[in-house]
Amino acid sequence: MDNDAWIRPFRPGDETAMLMIHGRSIQAISETVYTRAELDSWNFGKDVEGYLSAMASGEVYHVAVSQDELAGFCGHKLHPDGWGEICGLYVDPGYQGRGLGKRLMANAEQMMRAAGRWRIWIEASLAALSFYEAGGYRVVEELTHTTRGGLPLAMRRVEKVLGQGI
Repeated sequence: MDNDAWIRPFRPGDETAMLMIHGRSIQAISETVYTRAELDSWNFGKDVEGYLSAMASGEVYHVAVSQDELAGFCGHKLHPDGWGEICGLYVDPGYQGRGLGKRLMANAEQMMRAAGRWRIWIEASLAALSFYEAGGYRVVEELTHTTRGGLPLAMRRVEKVLGQGI
């Protein structure tokens, strides 16, 4: 557990570090889960404008900071149908295994619960599936996501009902 790390809201300028973390996280995924071509296609064409555009459409980002540098981030969104969505959660490979992903997920869940969302869904990569299942999410659907590079990626829609009154 990284006890010196903290979670804070996105600040202008964080998007560059987020882009680097996002890319390194994807590239670190084992080729037993996705092929190198699939990983490269997933990573293709990302830029800082993507995060800014997502925020303009309602996505909220929080970042994990450790040793005075960004170590991970999580984006979530509130939907008008009463659902909340974790849109992405990435921890830099050098910080993985320290509990930062769990803390980012718990923070997003807390924010959505405070906004009245008791049901959350995620389009999870196969690489992250066991992480989300350990956090109480269950697979409800098999999906295929077309990456920015044009290749299909196998994904899973996972859902969780948050405890009310917690």
